[in-house]
Amino acid sequence: MKEDSSEGAFVIHDNDLARTIYKSILDAYSDAITLGDFSRFLPFFHLPLVLETFEGERTVDTPEVLRFVFNGLHDSQHDLDIVEVKRTCSVAQFVGPDEIRAVHETKLIDRSGIVQQAYTGLCTMCQIDGQWQLTRCQFAEEKVSQPTLALRGIVQQNKNDTAAQ
Repeated sequence: MKEDSSEGAFVIHDNDLARTIYKSILDAYSDAITLGDFSRFLPFFHLPLVLETFEGERTVDTPEVLRFVFNGLHDSQHDLDIVEVKRTCSVAQFVGPDEIRAVHETKLIDRSGIVQQAYTGLCTMCQIDGQWQLTRCQFAEEKVSQPTLALRGIVQQNKNDTAAQ
């Protein structure tokens, strides 16, 4: 890795390594969703996690709320009869020794080979206690895509929890 710390800025010029790390995390948490295994999903996210779509920004601050998001993603894949999830990292770069920002595209493909949904994500990942975890995810997509539906679910769950108190 080549580091350049001139003028106080820290830049690592090794985008291949950033892409490899990012893609491995994408693949692992995607597999956990497909398998319906929350215990495999949880370690890839640092709480509080910020999720953002065109609908707004929400903070996921407990494992219970993250489980709610996970269940929404898993159920959506099941309902759409998704058999393959392709996540392609288009760019990834270190913005510090323990932080990566990257952009990826997700395609959800059903049993007949048709792409049911496609959306783009910009995520920040940090190395915390020696483990790379997602800390912020922003998604640009249609109002019916998985991230938006999951975010709506958090909002609705928060409203339900508040009303019950």
